[in-house]
Amino acid sequence: MKRKALIILVVLILVFSLFILNACSGSQDDTLDNNVSPEMGAPAEDNQIDTGSESTPERKIIYSADVSLNVIEFDEQIAKIKASINSDEWFDTESVSSSYAFFVVRVKTERLDTFLAVITEGISSDAMSLEKTATDISLTYQSKEDQITALNEEKTLLTTYLEDESIVPLDAIRRIAEINTEIARLNGELNSFDSLVDYSRVTIRLNKTYTPSPDPSYGERAGGTLSGAWEALGKFFQFLGLAVIAIFPWLLVIVPVGGIVILLIRFKKRLKPFHKVPQKQGKKTPTVMKDTKNSASETETPKE
Repeated sequence: MKRKALIILVVLILVFSLFILNACSGSQDDTLDNNVSPEMGAPAEDNQIDTGSESTPERKIIYSADVSLNVIEFDEQIAKIKASINSDEWFDTESVSSSYAFFVVRVKTERLDTFLAVITEGISSDAMSLEKTATDISLTYQSKEDQITALNEEKTLLTTYLEDESIVPLDAIRRIAEINTEIARLNGELNSFDSLVDYSRVTIRLNKTYTPSPDPSYGERAGGTLSGAWEALGKFFQFLGLAVIAIFPWLLVIVPVGGIVILLIRFKKRLKPFHKVPQKQGKKTPTVMKDTKNSASETETPKE
C-alpha cells in the first residue's frame, strides 16, 4: 500500500512539473509573438511589450506617514484631528495626556494627502515634522497569488485522481489538508496586504508647547499682592473655624468638669477650720500681765 501511494505521488509531481514547464514555454512564445510582426518576422510597430497585458502584476503600494506637531492650542488640535476622520476610517491607537498625545490612524490611501494637509494647516515648518514613505509590494503580492494558484491546481489533480480510487491513500488526504492550510495562510496574508494598500497608516505625535508670559506691571503685581493677602486672611479664618470645630467636643467635657473643680476649691477656702491644741498635764502656761496704763499711754498720740 505504501509503495502504491509513493508511486502515485511521484506521478503527480511529474505531471505538475510538466504543467509548469508548458506554461513557462507558452508565456515565452506569447512574448516573442508580441515582439515580432506577422510580415517576415519584422519588428512590431512599437517594438515594446504591452504593459497592459495580463502577465503584468498589479501595482500594490503601501503608504504610511509619521507626523510630529508642536502646538499651543493642544485641545483644539486634538479636536481637529478627530474631526478629520471619516466614518469608514478609524484609530488603531489613541493615547492622550495633559501635554502629550499619540495617535495611530488608518485613513483611505486616496485621501491621505488631504488628511495630512488638514491636520498640519496653520502650523509652521519649525513646529512640525512630516515623513511619508511608500513600499511597493507588487512582486511579493504576485508571488503569493502564484503560490495559491499552484496549490489549487495540485489540489484539483489530487481530487480528480482520487475520484477513481475506491481506497483513498492516507498520504493523499494528508497532502490535501496541508494544501488547504497553506492556501488559507496565503489568503490571510493577501487580505492583510489589501488592507494596508487601501488604508494608509498615519502615526501622529502631538506635543503641547508653552509661551512665556510677559512680566506683569506694578499695578498688576500690587493687585496680585492684595488679592493674595485677602486670600491668606480668609484661609486664616477658615483655619480658626476648623480649630474651633475640632476642639468643641472636648470643650463640652472640659468646661463643666473645670467649673465644678473651681467651685469646690472656692467652697473649701471659705470654710475656717477649728483645731484645739492639747496641753500637757502638770505644767501651767505662764500668763503675761500687761500694764494697762502704760499701754494706754503708749497708744495716745501727743497733742500739739
